[in-house]
Amino acid sequence: MSGRNSQLAVSLTRCRWMLEEAAHALAADRMTATECRNLAEAVETLATTLREHGDHAPEGSAPLAETPSAESSTGDGETEQ
Repeated sequence: MSGRNSQLAVSLTRCRWMLEEAAHALAADRMTATECRNLAEAVETLATTLREHGDHAPEGSAPLAETPSAESSTGDGETEQ
């Protein structure tokens, strides 16, 4: 994995962790306005980085693994067909 890809992977993992923490904090009504703004900024930065990465990615490369969308989930860990 190239250094650029490694950095993006770290950013994705960090943002995922932040989103999971935010989901729990919101459910418990513990998320502050500052935390909301910080998370929004992190997500926007990640989105920009992903767009830039996509601009330089080779065409026709293997797609990301498909993951079930929230709408197709049955709620019991299985996905509707």
